[in-house]
Amino acid sequence: MRNVLMALAGGIVVGGLVVWGISRHAETPTAAPDDARALAAGSEPQTLQLSTEQQAKAGIVVASLETRELPREVKGYGQVVDPQPLLDLLTELKSADASREASAKEYARVQALHANDQNASARAVEAAAAAMKRDQIQVEAARNKLIHAWGASLTTRADLPKIAQALSTLDAVLIRVDLPLDESLSTPPASARVLSPTDPK
Repeated sequence: MRNVLMALAGGIVVGGLVVWGISRHAETPTAAPDDARALAAGSEPQTLQLSTEQQAKAGIVVASLETRELPREVKGYGQVVDPQPLLDLLTELKSADASREASAKEYARVQALHANDQNASARAVEAAAAAMKRDQIQVEAARNKLIHAWGASLTTRADLPKIAQALSTLDAVLIRVDLPLDESLSTPPASARVLSPTDPK
């Protein structure tokens, strides 16, 4: 009987604690969603201040912003050009230059023979000089034809032989770019970006 009474008393105490805990929980005010947002909006952000020595130890460098001007960009429309006409003109120029070198050496040889006890006639010297002059004219004509067809900006480049080699082996391509009517360039562009119509924009 005593055990039954102690069990009932313990149950009443436990029940009271449970009811008290529930009632205390119910009495605790909960912030409404609007109130929570208001509290979050009204809270000030936390800041961290470091001294100059601390910034130096942390590797933080503070510098003033520099004003920079973005390079101008111009959009054009390009197409890959067949390099074979360019390669043909370069071959023509190279052949004419080789002939000029040979005729210049022949003229120097004949002139030296003529100066050495008339071992070469004056007529032979004149013929060698005429051949050298003719070959020089051929070189100038081939060079002018090349410049007229492809422009001085390309044909006067020091690395033109290397460019021609890359074009002949298909390691490079030649692209012609046409600008809109309202666009122009006073100087050659420093760089260019090539985009295919199938590339994602």
